[in-house]
Amino acid sequence: MSRQVPVRTRKQSPAPVKKRPVHSSTAAPKRRKRKSRRRINKRNLWTLILIFLICVEMIVGAVGIAVLGRMMKGKPTLIVDDFFSPESSRIYDRNGTLIADVGTQIRENISYNEISESVIDAFLAVEDSRFFEHNGFDLPRFTKSAIDNVMNKLRHRSGLSGGSTFTMQLVKLTYFQNDETGQTTNRNIEYKVQQIALAQELEKESNKKAIFEMYLNKMNFGGTGNIRGIQKAAQYYYGKGAGELNLAEAAMLAGVINAPYSYDPHNFLDNATARRNTVLRLMVRHGYISKKEYELASRIKVEDTLIDPARRGGNGEAYAFQSYIDTVIQEASDITGQDPLSVAMDIYTYMDPEVQKTMDGIQSGQYEEVVFPDELMEIGIIAENNQSGEIVAIGGGRNYGRGGSMLLNHATDQYKQPGSSVKPFLDYALAFEYLGWATSHVVTDRPIAYEGTNMIIKNANGVYNGQVTLSYAISASLNT
Repeated sequence: MSRQVPVRTRKQSPAPVKKRPVHSSTAAPKRRKRKSRRRINKRNLWTLILIFLICVEMIVGAVGIAVLGRMMKGKPTLIVDDFFSPESSRIYDRNGTLIADVGTQIRENISYNEISESVIDAFLAVEDSRFFEHNGFDLPRFTKSAIDNVMNKLRHRSGLSGGSTFTMQLVKLTYFQNDETGQTTNRNIEYKVQQIALAQELEKESNKKAIFEMYLNKMNFGGTGNIRGIQKAAQYYYGKGAGELNLAEAAMLAGVINAPYSYDPHNFLDNATARRNTVLRLMVRHGYISKKEYELASRIKVEDTLIDPARRGGNGEAYAFQSYIDTVIQEASDITGQDPLSVAMDIYTYMDPEVQKTMDGIQSGQYEEVVFPDELMEIGIIAENNQSGEIVAIGGGRNYGRGGSMLLNHATDQYKQPGSSVKPFLDYALAFEYLGWATSHVVTDRPIAYEGTNMIIKNANGVYNGQVTLSYAISASLNT
Protein backbone atom coordinates (compact mmCIF):
# COMPACT_ATOMS: atom_id res chain seq x y z
CA MET A 1 0.00 0.00 0.00
CA SER A 2 1.52 3.13 -1.05
CA ARG A 3 1.43 6.46 0.95
CA GLN A 4 -0.13 9.56 -0.69
CA VAL A 5 1.94 12.66 -0.46
CA PRO A 6 0.20 16.08 -1.04
CA VAL A 7 1.54 17.93 -4.06
CA ARG A 8 1.87 21.75 -3.96
CA THR A 9 0.90 23.24 -7.29
CA ARG A 10 2.00 26.78 -6.30
CA LYS A 11 4.19 28.26 -3.76
CA GLN A 12 2.22 29.47 -0.75
CA SER A 13 3.60 32.44 1.06
CA PRO A 14 3.40 32.38 4.77
CA ALA A 15 0.71 34.38 6.53
CA PRO A 16 1.79 37.96 7.07
CA VAL A 17 2.92 38.81 10.49
CA LYS A 18 1.44 42.04 11.87
CA LYS A 19 4.27 44.16 13.02
CA ARG A 20 3.80 46.46 15.97
CA PRO A 21 5.35 49.86 15.67
CA VAL A 22 8.69 50.04 17.19
CA HIS A 23 9.35 53.24 19.11
CA SER A 24 12.83 54.28 18.46
CA SER A 25 14.48 56.20 21.24
CA THR A 26 15.64 58.89 18.72
CA ALA A 27 12.97 59.21 15.93
CA ALA A 28 9.81 60.13 17.99
CA PRO A 29 11.25 63.06 19.99
CA LYS A 30 12.47 64.71 16.76
CA ARG A 31 8.93 64.84 15.35
CA ARG A 32 7.59 66.26 18.60
CA LYS A 33 10.30 68.91 18.59
CA ARG A 34 9.42 69.99 15.02
CA LYS A 35 5.72 70.38 15.91
CA SER A 36 6.45 72.30 19.09
CA ARG A 37 8.87 74.54 17.22
CA ARG A 38 6.16 75.31 14.66
CA ARG A 39 3.74 76.17 17.45
CA ILE A 40 6.35 78.40 19.13
CA ASN A 41 7.19 80.12 15.84
CA LYS A 42 3.50 80.88 15.15
CA ARG A 43 3.01 82.12 18.68
CA ASN A 44 6.09 84.35 18.40
CA LEU A 45 4.88 85.69 15.04
CA TRP A 46 1.46 86.68 16.43
CA THR A 47 3.14 88.18 19.47
CA LEU A 48 5.43 90.24 17.25
CA ILE A 49 2.48 91.35 15.11
CA LEU A 50 0.55 92.32 18.21
CA ILE A 51 3.51 94.23 19.62
CA PHE A 52 3.98 95.95 16.27
CA LEU A 53 0.32 96.97 16.11
CA ILE A 54 0.43 98.26 19.67
CA CYS A 55 3.55 100.27 18.85
CA VAL A 56 1.94 101.67 15.71
CA GLU A 57 -1.20 102.54 17.68
CA MET A 58 0.87 104.23 20.37
CA ILE A 59 2.84 106.19 17.80
CA VAL A 60 -0.32 107.21 15.93
CA GLY A 61 -1.98 108.08 19.22
CA ALA A 62 1.00 110.13 20.36
CA VAL A 63 1.15 111.94 17.02
CA GLY A 64 -2.61 112.46 17.16
CA ILE A 65 -2.43 113.88 20.67
CA ALA A 66 0.43 116.15 19.65
CA VAL A 67 -1.43 117.35 16.55
CA LEU A 68 -4.64 117.78 18.53
CA GLY A 69 -2.76 119.70 21.21
CA ARG A 70 -1.32 122.01 18.58
CA MET A 71 -4.78 122.52 17.07
CA MET A 72 -6.22 123.38 20.45
CA LYS A 73 -3.64 126.12 21.00
CA GLY A 74 -5.37 129.46 20.99
CA LYS A 75 -8.78 127.91 21.70
CA PRO A 76 -11.02 130.51 23.36
CA THR A 77 -11.76 129.98 27.03
CA LEU A 78 -15.41 129.07 27.33
CA ILE A 79 -17.48 131.43 29.48
CA VAL A 80 -21.22 130.70 29.47
CA ASP A 81 -22.09 134.39 29.83
CA ASP A 82 -20.45 135.02 26.44
CA PHE A 83 -23.37 133.26 24.75
CA PHE A 84 -26.04 135.60 26.11
CA SER A 85 -26.87 138.28 23.51
CA PRO A 86 -27.36 141.87 24.68
CA GLU A 87 -30.79 143.34 24.10
CA SER A 88 -31.40 146.68 22.45
CA SER A 89 -32.45 149.73 24.47
CA ARG A 90 -36.12 150.69 24.45
CA ILE A 91 -37.44 154.25 24.51
CA TYR A 92 -41.00 155.05 25.63
CA ASP A 93 -43.16 158.18 25.34
CA ARG A 94 -45.13 159.85 28.14
CA ASN A 95 -47.93 157.27 27.72
CA GLY A 96 -45.57 154.30 28.17
CA THR A 97 -45.78 153.43 24.45
CA LEU A 98 -42.63 152.08 22.83
CA ILE A 99 -41.40 154.60 20.27
CA ALA A 100 -37.96 153.17 19.45
CA ASP A 101 -35.58 150.24 19.80
CA VAL A 102 -32.00 151.45 19.58
CA GLY A 103 -28.68 149.65 19.54
CA THR A 104 -26.02 148.22 17.28
CA GLN A 105 -28.44 145.28 17.03
CA ILE A 106 -32.18 145.31 17.65
CA ARG A 107 -32.99 142.37 19.90
CA GLU A 108 -35.43 141.25 22.59
CA ASN A 109 -34.44 138.03 24.33
CA ILE A 110 -37.11 135.48 25.25
CA SER A 111 -37.06 132.17 27.11
CA TYR A 112 -37.52 128.66 25.72
CA ASN A 113 -41.01 128.43 27.24
CA GLU A 114 -42.10 131.57 25.35
CA ILE A 115 -41.37 130.01 21.95
CA SER A 116 -44.20 128.23 20.13
CA GLU A 117 -44.01 124.47 19.57
CA SER A 118 -44.13 125.05 15.81
CA VAL A 119 -40.97 127.17 15.98
CA ILE A 120 -39.11 124.54 18.00
CA ASP A 121 -40.14 121.72 15.64
CA ALA A 122 -39.30 123.72 12.51
CA PHE A 123 -35.78 124.56 13.66
CA LEU A 124 -35.08 121.02 14.85
CA ALA A 125 -36.25 119.58 11.52
CA VAL A 126 -34.13 121.82 9.31
CA GLU A 127 -31.03 122.41 11.45
CA ASP A 128 -30.45 119.71 14.09
CA SER A 129 -32.99 116.88 14.37
CA ARG A 130 -30.97 114.99 17.05
CA PHE A 131 -30.27 118.08 19.13
CA PHE A 132 -31.75 116.64 22.32
CA GLU A 133 -29.76 113.40 21.93
CA HIS A 134 -26.14 114.32 21.08
CA ASN A 135 -23.47 115.90 23.28
CA GLY A 136 -22.92 118.94 21.09
CA PHE A 137 -21.34 117.04 18.20
CA ASP A 138 -23.48 114.83 15.97
CA LEU A 139 -20.95 112.41 14.41
CA PRO A 140 -23.37 110.63 11.99
CA ARG A 141 -24.69 113.94 10.65
CA PHE A 142 -21.19 115.42 10.45
CA THR A 143 -19.91 112.36 8.56
CA LYS A 144 -22.84 112.37 6.14
CA SER A 145 -22.32 116.07 5.53
CA ALA A 146 -18.62 115.54 4.78
CA ILE A 147 -19.39 112.70 2.33
CA ASP A 148 -22.09 114.77 0.62
CA ASN A 149 -19.72 117.70 0.22
CA VAL A 150 -17.01 115.47 -1.31
CA MET A 151 -19.53 113.92 -3.73
CA ASN A 152 -20.85 117.34 -4.72
CA LYS A 153 -17.32 118.48 -5.53
CA LEU A 154 -16.64 115.35 -7.57
CA ARG A 155 -19.88 115.88 -9.49
CA HIS A 156 -19.16 119.61 -9.84
CA ARG A 157 -22.34 120.51 -8.01
CA SER A 158 -22.68 123.75 -6.12
CA GLY A 159 -23.73 124.07 -2.51
CA LEU A 160 -22.35 122.67 0.71
CA SER A 161 -24.12 120.54 3.27
CA GLY A 162 -23.80 121.71 6.87
CA GLY A 163 -23.04 119.29 9.67
CA SER A 164 -22.96 121.74 12.55
CA THR A 165 -25.29 121.32 15.51
CA PHE A 166 -27.13 124.16 17.24
CA THR A 167 -24.41 124.17 19.87
CA MET A 168 -21.62 124.34 17.29
CA GLN A 169 -23.38 127.18 15.45
CA LEU A 170 -23.79 129.08 18.72
CA VAL A 171 -20.07 128.64 19.43
CA LYS A 172 -19.22 129.80 15.92
CA LEU A 173 -21.35 132.94 16.20
CA THR A 174 -19.89 133.76 19.62
CA TYR A 175 -16.18 133.09 19.12
CA PHE A 176 -15.38 132.63 15.42
CA GLN A 177 -17.63 134.92 13.38
CA ASN A 178 -18.11 138.66 13.03
CA ASP A 179 -21.84 139.04 13.63
CA GLU A 180 -22.04 142.29 11.68
CA THR A 181 -20.25 141.18 8.50
CA GLY A 182 -20.99 137.43 8.72
CA GLN A 183 -17.32 136.68 8.04
CA THR A 184 -15.78 133.69 9.82
CA THR A 185 -12.35 134.41 11.28
CA ASN A 186 -10.88 131.25 9.71
CA ARG A 187 -12.10 128.06 8.06
CA ASN A 188 -9.26 125.60 8.63
CA ILE A 189 -9.37 122.25 10.42
CA GLU A 190 -8.06 123.81 13.65
CA TYR A 191 -11.08 126.11 13.83
CA LYS A 192 -13.46 123.17 13.34
CA VAL A 193 -11.74 121.07 16.02
CA GLN A 194 -11.89 123.97 18.48
CA GLN A 195 -15.54 124.54 17.59
CA ILE A 196 -16.40 120.90 18.34
CA ALA A 197 -14.44 120.95 21.62
CA LEU A 198 -16.13 124.17 22.77
CA ALA A 199 -19.55 122.82 21.81
CA GLN A 200 -19.03 119.76 23.99
CA GLU A 201 -17.79 121.97 26.83
CA LEU A 202 -20.88 124.16 26.56
CA GLU A 203 -23.15 121.12 26.68
CA LYS A 204 -21.54 120.20 30.02
CA GLU A 205 -21.76 123.73 31.42
CA SER A 206 -25.33 124.45 30.31
CA ASN A 207 -28.49 122.54 29.32
CA LYS A 208 -30.32 121.84 26.07
CA LYS A 209 -33.18 124.29 26.55
CA ALA A 210 -30.84 127.13 27.50
CA ILE A 211 -28.62 126.45 24.46
CA PHE A 212 -31.62 126.37 22.12
CA GLU A 213 -32.88 129.61 23.68
CA MET A 214 -29.50 131.38 23.31
CA TYR A 215 -29.23 130.15 19.72
CA LEU A 216 -32.60 131.58 18.65
CA ASN A 217 -31.97 134.85 20.49
CA LYS A 218 -28.67 135.34 18.66
CA MET A 219 -29.54 134.44 15.06
CA ASN A 220 -29.79 136.90 12.16
CA PHE A 221 -33.22 136.75 10.53
CA GLY A 222 -32.64 139.36 7.85
CA GLY A 223 -34.86 142.39 7.38
CA THR A 224 -33.90 146.02 7.81
CA GLY A 225 -32.74 147.78 10.95
CA ASN A 226 -30.21 145.10 11.98
CA ILE A 227 -32.79 143.01 13.85
CA ARG A 228 -31.66 139.87 15.66
CA GLY A 229 -33.37 137.02 17.49
CA ILE A 230 -36.63 135.14 16.99
CA GLN A 231 -38.78 137.61 18.97
CA LYS A 232 -37.88 140.70 16.92
CA ALA A 233 -38.05 138.65 13.72
CA ALA A 234 -41.61 137.56 14.56
CA GLN A 235 -42.57 141.16 15.26
CA TYR A 236 -40.83 142.43 12.12
CA TYR A 237 -42.41 140.00 9.67
CA TYR A 238 -45.74 139.17 11.35
CA GLY A 239 -46.44 141.78 14.04
CA LYS A 240 -46.66 139.15 16.78
CA GLY A 241 -44.50 137.42 19.36
CA ALA A 242 -42.54 134.21 18.78
CA GLY A 243 -45.01 132.33 20.97
CA GLU A 244 -47.88 133.17 18.60
CA LEU A 245 -46.37 131.97 15.32
CA ASN A 246 -48.30 129.34 13.38
CA LEU A 247 -46.80 126.47 11.38
CA ALA A 248 -46.33 128.33 8.07
CA GLU A 249 -44.81 131.37 9.78
CA ALA A 250 -42.48 129.26 11.92
CA ALA A 251 -41.26 127.34 8.86
CA MET A 252 -40.56 130.58 7.00
CA LEU A 253 -38.43 131.96 9.84
CA ALA A 254 -36.59 128.65 10.26
CA GLY A 255 -35.66 128.84 6.58
CA VAL A 256 -34.56 132.48 6.59
CA ILE A 257 -31.48 132.07 8.79
CA ASN A 258 -29.68 129.92 6.19
CA ALA A 259 -29.36 133.01 3.95
CA PRO A 260 -30.96 136.04 5.64
CA TYR A 261 -30.84 138.27 2.56
CA SER A 262 -31.65 135.75 -0.16
CA TYR A 263 -34.57 134.25 1.77
CA ASP A 264 -36.03 137.56 2.96
CA PRO A 265 -39.56 137.53 1.45
CA HIS A 266 -39.42 141.29 0.94
CA ASN A 267 -36.42 140.83 -1.35
CA PHE A 268 -37.04 137.44 -2.98
CA LEU A 269 -40.56 136.15 -2.43
CA ASP A 270 -40.14 133.05 -4.62
CA ASN A 271 -36.95 132.01 -2.81
CA ALA A 272 -38.58 132.51 0.58
CA THR A 273 -41.63 130.46 -0.42
CA ALA A 274 -39.56 127.59 -1.79
CA ARG A 275 -37.36 127.56 1.30
CA ARG A 276 -40.39 127.56 3.62
CA ASN A 277 -41.82 124.56 1.80
CA THR A 278 -38.48 122.75 2.09
CA VAL A 279 -38.63 123.23 5.85
CA LEU A 280 -42.20 121.90 5.91
CA ARG A 281 -41.12 118.77 3.98
CA LEU A 282 -38.31 118.17 6.46
CA MET A 283 -40.83 118.49 9.29
CA VAL A 284 -42.87 115.70 7.65
CA ARG A 285 -39.75 113.54 7.21
CA HIS A 286 -38.80 113.85 10.87
CA GLY A 287 -42.34 113.23 12.06
CA TYR A 288 -43.16 116.66 13.47
CA ILE A 289 -46.19 117.20 11.22
CA SER A 290 -48.44 115.08 9.02
CA LYS A 291 -48.68 115.22 5.23
CA LYS A 292 -52.07 116.86 5.59
CA GLU A 293 -50.59 119.62 7.76
CA TYR A 294 -47.83 120.07 5.17
CA GLU A 295 -50.32 120.42 2.34
CA LEU A 296 -52.39 123.01 4.21
CA ALA A 297 -49.40 125.08 5.34
CA SER A 298 -47.65 125.02 1.96
CA ARG A 299 -50.77 126.42 0.26
CA ILE A 300 -50.63 129.60 2.34
CA LYS A 301 -49.11 132.48 0.40
CA VAL A 302 -46.14 133.96 2.23
CA GLU A 303 -47.07 137.48 1.12
CA ASP A 304 -50.50 137.14 2.74
CA THR A 305 -48.96 136.51 6.16
CA LEU A 306 -46.54 139.46 6.21
CA ILE A 307 -47.60 142.67 7.92
CA ASP A 308 -47.73 146.07 6.26
CA PRO A 309 -44.35 147.80 6.83
CA ALA A 310 -46.22 150.85 8.14
CA ARG A 311 -47.42 148.75 11.10
CA ARG A 312 -43.95 147.80 12.28
CA GLY A 313 -43.58 150.77 14.59
CA GLY A 314 -40.53 150.09 16.72
CA ASN A 315 -39.60 146.82 15.06
CA GLY A 316 -37.06 147.65 12.42
CA GLU A 317 -38.16 150.56 10.24
CA ALA A 318 -36.62 154.00 10.28
CA TYR A 319 -38.27 155.73 13.20
CA ALA A 320 -40.15 159.01 13.31
CA PHE A 321 -39.36 161.31 16.24
CA GLN A 322 -35.65 161.08 15.40
CA SER A 323 -34.77 164.52 16.82
CA TYR A 324 -36.26 163.57 20.17
CA ILE A 325 -34.82 160.02 20.18
CA ASP A 326 -31.26 161.16 19.48
CA THR A 327 -31.49 163.78 22.23
CA VAL A 328 -32.73 161.13 24.67
CA ILE A 329 -29.86 158.77 23.77
CA GLN A 330 -27.31 161.53 24.42
CA GLU A 331 -28.94 162.52 27.71
CA ALA A 332 -29.11 158.91 28.92
CA SER A 333 -25.44 158.49 28.07
CA ASP A 334 -24.53 161.68 29.97
CA ILE A 335 -26.55 160.63 33.04
CA THR A 336 -25.47 156.97 33.25
CA GLY A 337 -22.00 157.13 31.74
CA GLN A 338 -22.98 154.20 29.46
CA ASP A 339 -23.97 154.08 25.80
CA PRO A 340 -27.59 152.96 25.23
CA LEU A 341 -26.52 151.67 21.81
CA SER A 342 -24.40 148.97 23.46
CA VAL A 343 -25.90 148.67 26.97
CA ALA A 344 -29.56 147.69 27.19
CA MET A 345 -31.74 150.27 28.90
CA ASP A 346 -35.45 151.04 29.27
CA ILE A 347 -35.75 154.82 28.91
CA TYR A 348 -39.00 156.61 29.79
CA THR A 349 -39.50 160.13 28.47
CA TYR A 350 -42.02 163.01 28.53
CA MET A 351 -42.44 163.04 24.76
CA ASP A 352 -45.97 163.93 23.64
CA PRO A 353 -46.44 161.98 20.37
CA GLU A 354 -49.05 164.39 18.97
CA VAL A 355 -46.92 167.48 19.57
CA GLN A 356 -43.85 165.70 18.19
CA LYS A 357 -45.72 164.61 15.04
CA THR A 358 -46.81 168.21 14.45
CA MET A 359 -43.25 169.43 14.95
CA ASP A 360 -41.87 166.79 12.56
CA GLY A 361 -44.48 167.84 10.02
CA ILE A 362 -43.46 171.50 10.29
CA GLN A 363 -39.78 170.84 9.79
CA SER A 364 -40.41 168.49 6.86
CA GLY A 365 -42.58 171.07 5.05
CA GLN A 366 -45.93 169.28 5.35
CA TYR A 367 -47.85 172.39 6.48
CA GLU A 368 -48.76 174.91 3.77
CA GLU A 369 -49.19 177.70 6.30
CA VAL A 370 -45.51 177.41 7.31
CA VAL A 371 -43.52 178.76 4.36
CA PHE A 372 -39.73 178.88 4.28
CA PRO A 373 -38.23 181.60 2.08
CA ASP A 374 -35.48 179.31 0.77
CA GLU A 375 -33.68 176.01 1.34
CA LEU A 376 -30.95 177.64 3.39
CA MET A 377 -33.24 178.75 6.19
CA GLU A 378 -32.95 176.38 9.14
CA ILE A 379 -35.04 175.88 12.24
CA GLY A 380 -34.64 174.36 15.67
CA ILE A 381 -37.66 173.83 17.92
CA ILE A 382 -38.24 172.69 21.48
CA ALA A 383 -41.68 172.39 23.10
CA GLU A 384 -41.71 172.50 26.89
CA ASN A 385 -44.36 172.13 29.55
CA ASN A 386 -43.80 175.46 31.30
CA GLN A 387 -45.48 174.18 34.48
CA SER A 388 -43.10 171.27 35.00
CA GLY A 389 -40.11 171.87 32.74
CA GLU A 390 -40.77 168.62 30.83
CA ILE A 391 -39.46 168.58 27.25
CA VAL A 392 -42.39 167.22 25.21
CA ALA A 393 -41.09 167.61 21.63
CA ILE A 394 -37.91 168.51 19.76
CA GLY A 395 -37.38 169.58 16.17
CA GLY A 396 -33.75 169.23 15.14
CA GLY A 397 -33.95 170.88 11.74
CA ARG A 398 -35.60 170.80 8.34
CA ASN A 399 -33.68 167.77 7.07
CA TYR A 400 -33.02 166.11 10.39
CA GLY A 401 -33.23 162.31 10.30
CA ARG A 402 -33.25 162.07 6.51
CA GLY A 403 -30.49 159.71 5.47
CA GLY A 404 -29.49 158.86 9.03
CA SER A 405 -29.69 159.93 12.62
CA MET A 406 -27.35 161.89 14.88
CA LEU A 407 -26.99 164.77 12.42
CA LEU A 408 -26.56 168.32 13.71
CA ASN A 409 -29.54 168.89 15.97
CA HIS A 410 -30.27 172.60 15.61
CA ALA A 411 -32.47 172.53 18.71
CA THR A 412 -29.82 171.18 21.10
CA ASP A 413 -26.40 171.31 19.43
CA GLN A 414 -26.38 174.58 17.48
CA TYR A 415 -24.23 176.70 19.78
CA LYS A 416 -25.07 180.10 18.28
CA GLN A 417 -26.90 182.75 20.25
CA PRO A 418 -30.56 182.95 19.18
CA GLY A 419 -30.64 186.74 18.96
CA SER A 420 -33.90 188.66 19.12
CA SER A 421 -35.98 185.54 18.39
CA VAL A 422 -36.08 184.82 22.14
CA LYS A 423 -37.62 188.20 23.09
CA PRO A 424 -41.29 187.18 22.67
CA PHE A 425 -41.13 184.23 25.08
CA LEU A 426 -38.39 185.42 27.46
CA ASP A 427 -39.72 188.99 27.93
CA TYR A 428 -43.10 189.82 26.44
CA ALA A 429 -44.96 186.62 27.36
CA LEU A 430 -43.88 186.98 30.98
CA ALA A 431 -44.89 190.68 31.04
CA PHE A 432 -48.32 189.79 29.71
CA GLU A 433 -48.75 186.93 32.22
CA TYR A 434 -47.30 188.42 35.41
CA LEU A 435 -47.62 192.23 34.97
CA GLY A 436 -50.90 192.24 33.10
CA TRP A 437 -49.50 194.44 30.32
CA ALA A 438 -50.99 194.55 26.82
CA THR A 439 -49.50 195.33 23.42
CA SER A 440 -50.75 198.92 23.84
CA HIS A 441 -48.81 199.40 27.08
CA VAL A 442 -46.30 202.28 26.86
CA VAL A 443 -42.67 201.98 27.97
CA THR A 444 -39.65 204.31 27.75
CA ASP A 445 -36.99 203.41 25.20
CA ARG A 446 -33.71 204.63 26.75
CA PRO A 447 -30.35 203.21 27.88
CA ILE A 448 -30.76 201.36 31.18
CA ALA A 449 -28.42 199.65 33.62
CA TYR A 450 -29.01 195.93 34.16
CA GLU A 451 -30.00 195.56 37.79
CA GLY A 452 -27.16 194.60 40.08
CA THR A 453 -24.46 195.18 37.44
CA ASN A 454 -22.66 198.02 35.67
CA MET A 455 -23.79 196.70 32.27
CA ILE A 456 -25.71 199.21 30.15
CA ILE A 457 -28.41 197.83 27.84
CA LYS A 458 -28.44 199.63 24.50
CA ASN A 459 -30.24 199.32 21.20
CA ALA A 460 -28.23 197.82 18.35
CA ASN A 461 -28.32 201.06 16.28
CA GLY A 462 -27.66 203.38 19.25
CA VAL A 463 -30.94 205.25 18.64
CA TYR A 464 -33.60 205.65 21.37
CA ASN A 465 -37.25 206.60 20.80
CA GLY A 466 -38.54 207.66 24.20
CA GLN A 467 -42.18 206.71 24.85
CA VAL A 468 -43.22 203.72 22.67
CA THR A 469 -45.88 201.00 22.81
CA LEU A 470 -44.99 197.35 23.27
CA SER A 471 -46.25 196.71 19.72
CA TYR A 472 -43.69 199.11 18.33
CA ALA A 473 -40.94 197.84 20.61
CA ILE A 474 -41.32 194.24 19.51
CA SER A 475 -41.68 195.09 15.84
CA ALA A 476 -38.51 197.27 15.96
CA SER A 477 -36.76 194.61 18.12
CA LEU A 478 -35.70 197.17 20.71
CA ASN A 479 -33.28 195.74 23.24
CA THR A 480 -34.27 198.11 26.03
